[in-house]
Amino acid sequence: IVFVSINATKAGLRQTQLAQLYTELLRGLRRDRQVRAASLTNVTPIGGGFSWETLKPELWPSLTARERMLYTHEISPQYFQTLGLRLLRGRDFIGSDSLNAVPAGILSRSAAQTLFPGQDPLGQILRVNATTSYRIVGEVDDAKYASLREDAPITIYRKMNGFAYSNLAIRTEMDRSTVVREVRGLLKATGKDVRWTGSVAM
Repeated sequence: IVFVSINATKAGLRQTQLAQLYTELLRGLRRDRQVRAASLTNVTPIGGGFSWETLKPELWPSLTARERMLYTHEISPQYFQTLGLRLLRGRDFIGSDSLNAVPAGILSRSAAQTLFPGQDPLGQILRVNATTSYRIVGEVDDAKYASLREDAPITIYRKMNGFAYSNLAIRTEMDRSTVVREVRGLLKATGKDVRWTGSVAM
């Protein structure tokens, strides 16, 4: 699996235009027979970068402060397939998820067990605070972000709609330098000032 970091800050694109740009990049990668799956992510596993939301204590009084730290991970469809993470129940993100009044969310196994113990999380509304909620549409295996030695954090995955900084995640038989060369060619073909800023293979 190769991750290629993308910087589109100088392209001057709106969010919808960024989303279309990334759709075209993914379509181009998936046309290559050596690419098994490709997706987007805002962080890379074991990369040390992550963000989180704190669940409001009044809404989750039975949880400890640590349990109320909900890691957030922005991804595009096919991310779990790309990383080889099992979807335990429910479904992946779909295009119409961006149109819903309550955003869709997919929980890690640890998050589902912590937030909805003994319950089916599918269809549940996860209230973070007075203004933020998610409708749970799936549950997936745990993943680690900062260290292999630490327990997997409770995580919610959200559908990525277009960030100026992003990472292409590519499951492929090609080596890292070949992947980067292909990505750079696809970026050049867009005619936009979008650049690759680094890559890492797992």
